[in-house]
Amino acid sequence: AYGFRAATVMGSFLTPLYPYLNDGILSYTESKLNREQYEFLRNTLTDDVYSFNQIKYIFHKKYPDENPDKVTSYSLKNLGFHIYSTYLINGRYQNTNDYLHHILLEPDIVDISTINPVFSSTSTFTNYLYACKYKLDLIEFEPKQYLNFRRLASKGYSKADLRRLTDNLALSKDRGDYFTIKSLRNEGFTSEFDELGMDDCFYESIILADRINFSSTKFGLQR
Repeated sequence: AYGFRAATVMGSFLTPLYPYLNDGILSYTESKLNREQYEFLRNTLTDDVYSFNQIKYIFHKKYPDENPDKVTSYSLKNLGFHIYSTYLINGRYQNTNDYLHHILLEPDIVDISTINPVFSSTSTFTNYLYACKYKLDLIEFEPKQYLNFRRLASKGYSKADLRRLTDNLALSKDRGDYFTIKSLRNEGFTSEFDELGMDDCFYESIILADRINFSSTKFGLQR
C-alpha cells in the first residue's frame, strides 16, 4: 500500500494535536478579543510591519492581566494584516511585493537601517533588494544608503552609461586581477560620475551589479 503507516502518522504528524483531543474528538476553544481590545489594536498597530511577538508585547503592555495568546492569526487577519511566517504586513499594502516596492523604489533615497529588522532580515527582503541592485534600480552610495536611479536619470545619465563604465574598467584589467576603488584611484581612475561627489561605495555598487565582468571578496573586487 502507498503512504504512511497509521502509527507513523499518529506519532510524527498528529502529536501537536494531542492536547486538543477529548474522547477521540478534536476540539479547540479560542479565547477571543473583545471589542475594546480589537479597537485598541486597530488604533495602535499603525506601522507597516510587525512580528507576532511585537504585537503580543504591545497587547500585554496594555492588558497585563490578559493572555497575549488571545492575539491570533485569525484576529490579526480581521484587522486587515497579511500574515506570513515571520512577519505581518499592514493591510494598506496588497501583498509583500507591494510593500517592498513602496519602501525601496518609491523614495529617491532609502536608508535600509530604518526598516524594521523583523522584515529587513528576511530572505524575501534581501532577494528583492539585490534584484534592484543588479538591475541598477538602486545604487548604494553610502553603507545602507541607496539612491534610486531616477535621480541619476534626472541629471541626464542612463543605465547604459553605468554599464559602459564597468565595461571599460573590465577591459583595463586582466581576468583574475584584484583591485579596490582606492587602488583604481591611485592608478588615475576617473569617470563622468565624479562630478556627483559620490564616495567609493557608489562605484563599488555599480561594479558589483555587473556580475558578468566582476566578482568580489571581503577584501576587494575581482575581474
